[in-house]
Amino acid sequence: MDKKKEELIKSLKTVVHSRGVLFNEPKNFAEVLCKPKLLPLKSITIRKLEELDKEFEKNNNANNDNKKN
Repeated sequence: MDKKKEELIKSLKTVVHSRGVLFNEPKNFAEVLCKPKLLPLKSITIRKLEELDKEFEKNNNANNDNKKN
């Protein structure tokens, strides 16, 4: 065997399970980090609802002004 395989075998630790099954696990685990995911503060649906609400308020206020005159 080459040196890398020998080092890999030496780094594995044999663990005896309570049922007698053998497992090999590496000694050093490296953390795997994922890219951060950016989330919008407001969803597109909420923005659309706010726009519709503003339009409704404008139309409602315009209709109320016309009724007063």
